[in-house]
Amino acid sequence: MSSVQAVYVDDESQYNGSDDIQSIIDNANDNDTVEFVGTKYNNLSLKINKNLNIVSNVGTKFIGSKDKIAFIIGPNVSSLNITGFIFRGYNSSVYSNSSSNINLNGLLIEDCDNGIVLDNSHNVVISDSTINGGNKGIVVNGSTNIDLRYLNIINSSANGIQIINSNGTNILSSLIKGCGQNSSNSGIYGIHINNVISLFIKGCNIIENRHGIGIDSVKNLSVSESNLSFNGAPTYWNYGGITYFEFRSGVGLNFISGICDNILIYKNTFENESVSISFNTWISNFTMVENLIFSVIESIPEGVVWHTSTNLVSNNIITNGLGGPHNGGAVFQANLVKGFCCGIDFIAMHIKLIRTGISTYTAYIISDANGEVSNNVPIFTDKGTIASNIPDGIMTFTIGSKVFLVQLVNGVATLTVDFSDLTGDVSVDYYGFGASINWDREFEYMDPIFDDLYEISGFGVIPVFKDFNDTNSSQNPGSGDDSGNGWGDGNGDGSGSGDGWGDGFGFGFTKFMLNQAQSFASLFSSNSNSDYSSQNSNSQDSTNYQSSVQSSNGLGIGVSQKPSLSSSSGGAEGSGKSSEITVKNPTMNEIIQNPISWIIMAIILIIALIFGYINRRRTIL
Repeated sequence: MSSVQAVYVDDESQYNGSDDIQSIIDNANDNDTVEFVGTKYNNLSLKINKNLNIVSNVGTKFIGSKDKIAFIIGPNVSSLNITGFIFRGYNSSVYSNSSSNINLNGLLIEDCDNGIVLDNSHNVVISDSTINGGNKGIVVNGSTNIDLRYLNIINSSANGIQIINSNGTNILSSLIKGCGQNSSNSGIYGIHINNVISLFIKGCNIIENRHGIGIDSVKNLSVSESNLSFNGAPTYWNYGGITYFEFRSGVGLNFISGICDNILIYKNTFENESVSISFNTWISNFTMVENLIFSVIESIPEGVVWHTSTNLVSNNIITNGLGGPHNGGAVFQANLVKGFCCGIDFIAMHIKLIRTGISTYTAYIISDANGEVSNNVPIFTDKGTIASNIPDGIMTFTIGSKVFLVQLVNGVATLTVDFSDLTGDVSVDYYGFGASINWDREFEYMDPIFDDLYEISGFGVIPVFKDFNDTNSSQNPGSGDDSGNGWGDGNGDGSGSGDGWGDGFGFGFTKFMLNQAQSFASLFSSNSNSDYSSQNSNSQDSTNYQSSVQSSNGLGIGVSQKPSLSSSSGGAEGSGKSSEITVKNPTMNEIIQNPISWIIMAIILIIALIFGYINRRRTIL
C-alpha cells in the first residue's frame, strides 16, 4: 500500500508539452496532492482517473483554446479536489463525466465556452469561484446532489446556469449577472431549468440578465431571499432631448412549460422588470409569500391549470398590480396591492395610521377581514389582523415639512417626536401606499392580533388556509387585565355583567389600584378608618363593582383579587377579536402619553370620591 504524498508540477519550461505533465498525474497515487508551482501553462488538457487533491497556491493560469478541456474527470473518480486555478479560453475548464464527490473551489474561469460541465455526476460542490464571459457558465445534466455556492457568474452570452434532468441542486449566495445581453436570442436566462426535481435557490442576486429564472417543468422548487431585478434588454431612449436607460421586456421568474408542482417563492425582491412573474403552464401547490414586487404580475392566461385550493399568494407587497384574467385556482389573500383587475379573488391590505400618544403616531398594515370589492376597489375595514408577515422595510412619516424614517417590523411602525414638531397633517408612505390624519387626532389604540397564515419548512410549504370572512364570527368576550386594558368589538357576551351590544369596552382593576383609590378616599372623610377600608377592599369579589350597560360604548368595572399577571373581568358586552394586553414597567413618559392611563386615573378618582362619600355618611350616621 502506497503512502499519501505531495507531487509537484514545476514550471512549464521543464516539460515537453502536456504528455509529460499527464504522466505525473498518471503516476500519482490515490489521494496524493498534486501541486502546480508554475504560474502559467499553455494548452494543457489533463485526464483525471483517480482520487487526487490538485491545487495551486500561486494562482496558476491555464491558457487554452476552444477545442480543449483543461481537466477531464473520468468515471473512476470518487473523491477529487481542484483548487486555486485560473482558466482562460478553453472549451471548458472542468468536465466531469459520471464521477462523484468532487470539490471545485477558488477558480477563476474567463472566456470559456462552457465554464464547468457536470454530466451524470453526483455529490459535487462548486464554491468561491468566478465565471466571466463565454457561452454558458455552469451546465448540470443528469446529475444529483449538486451544491453551487458563493459564485459570481457574469456576462455569459447564453444561460448563466443551466440545469437539465437533475435531482437535488442548491444555488446559494451567488451573483448571476449580465447573462444573455450580448445575444440575439431573447430566450436567455440567468438560471434556466428543465425537468428538474428539488432545486433550492437562496440568497442570490439574479440581476441585469435577459431574463431572470426560466422554468420548463419542475417539482419541488424554492426561491427565497433573493433579488430578481433589472432583468430585461438594455434600452436607451430619448425624450425631450434627454437620454434615458432602462431594462425592457424582461421577466424575473417565468414558468414557461411543463408541469410545475410544489413551489415556494419566499421573501424575494422583484424590481424594474417588465414582468416580475409570468405563468404560462400547469401550476400546483404554489405558495408566494412575503415578496417585494415592484413590477406587474403578468396576466394569467386561461391556459394555466391551477390545482385549486393548494395555491396561495399572500403577504406580498405588489406596487404595480395583479393582472388577469385567470380561472380562479389561486387564492390571492392579504396582499398590499396597488391596482388589480379581471377576476382576481383576493383579500387586500391597507395602512391604518392612528395617534397613540401626545406626540406618538403608529402605523399598522392591516390584513383586511372582509375582502369585499366594489368596482375593482377594495372596501377596507379595521376588523382584520395586523400583517406581521408583511416584508419589513423603512416607512416614511411626514409631519409638516419634516420627514422621519422609521423601521417597520412585523407590520407596525411607531414614531415619537417633540411636541413642537406637530403641525398640519401626519402622513405615512410605505412603497407607495399611505395614510394621513390630522396631528391633533383623538387618541386610539389597536388590538394587536397578528397574522398566522402559513408555515415554511424547506420544500414542504404548509399554507394555513383560514376563512378570512369568518374571522370575527366567534362570540369572544372583551376582557381586562391587571394593567386595566382590554376590549372586544362586535356582538356577544362580554365578561362584564348585563347585556350590551356593539363596541363595548372595559377596564379591569387590580386590588392594588382599589387600595390606592381607598387611600385617596380617606382625604374626603374626616373620620375614615383605614383598616376598615382595606378590609372592605379585600373582601370584594369581581362582581361587586360591575355596571349593567344597555347601550353601545358602555363601561363595566371589575375588581381582581389576583396577582398582577392575572386577568380581571370587566367591560360591557364585547365579541369578535379581543385580547389581553399587559403593560409591564411603563416609563413615566409612556404613562403620560397613553390615553388609557388618563381614563384609568379619572376612574380611580371617581372611586375615591365614592369611598369618601360612603365613609362620610358612615361618620354622620
